[in-house]
Amino acid sequence: MSERITASDLNMALDAMKAKREKWLKEHPDEKEEVCPKCRNTGLVLRVYDEWGKEVFGEDMKKAGTYDYYEPCTCIKGKGNLVMKNNKNYANVPNLYKDAMFDNFLIEVYEKLESMQLAGMAKRKCMAYVEKFHKAEEAGMGLYIYSDAKGSGKTRLASTISNELTARGKRNKFVSASEILGEIQDTWHDQSKSETKVMNTYIEPNVLIVDDFGAKGSKDWIDKRFQYLMEKRYGDNKITIFTSNYTVDRLPFDDNRIADRISDVERFYIIKMPNETIRPRPRKGSNDPFRDLFGV
Repeated sequence: MSERITASDLNMALDAMKAKREKWLKEHPDEKEEVCPKCRNTGLVLRVYDEWGKEVFGEDMKKAGTYDYYEPCTCIKGKGNLVMKNNKNYANVPNLYKDAMFDNFLIEVYEKLESMQLAGMAKRKCMAYVEKFHKAEEAGMGLYIYSDAKGSGKTRLASTISNELTARGKRNKFVSASEILGEIQDTWHDQSKSETKVMNTYIEPNVLIVDDFGAKGSKDWIDKRFQYLMEKRYGDNKITIFTSNYTVDRLPFDDNRIADRISDVERFYIIKMPNETIRPRPRKGSNDPFRDLFGV
């Protein structure tokens, strides 16, 4: 029979968790984490009572003859779950798609029947991927979502995957390929910034979603950075999800190793989206969608 875990043992474990978290935050100052003042994000609050059943606080909590136990913190029990909130902030999905989920991903926005069928199939595949994500984690299986058309719903679908994973407690990070390259270039002109730190920001996440891959074309420095990022994540069996306007064999990189990695059927599943741009449509009964808004 295992030994009984005492309150002292649990306190030591919680202190170790706190120290580890504070060390990680110190090494990653860009990580914005909201901390619950009651439980310090451990999810547990210590309650201590004296022998008369009166709750005690401060130094009195350390006196002998008291009884203690842990209860779930309100930040876990309530709607304002800080863990979920921190994970959503970390994911950094574009505001336009912060509420994007599978149940509001509508294939009816496409005009062509073929597009509806492709979008429906893509949605079903991504739903199955999220539902059985534990298997994807074990295999390090990522996704490559592509379409020749811009504005075909790729970013929306990738954002949906991010939001659905977050809702299931799976921490992930969403970023555009251009944003990664822009952050790297910023380090060249600002000595207070580190390119190594930027790269580590996107090497470390267990799940990374890179939007609009290949948009900046091929240059020697771009190829080297993406090839390095790909090799590190691939070697660590981490999941990478891409969206792109290119088929894998047409990716505009001179370094063929990038496409070779994505072509590995044991590590990437390829999903085709419609070659149709989803264009905003005016509301029914109005030729000018801004008439009601501006009163003109």
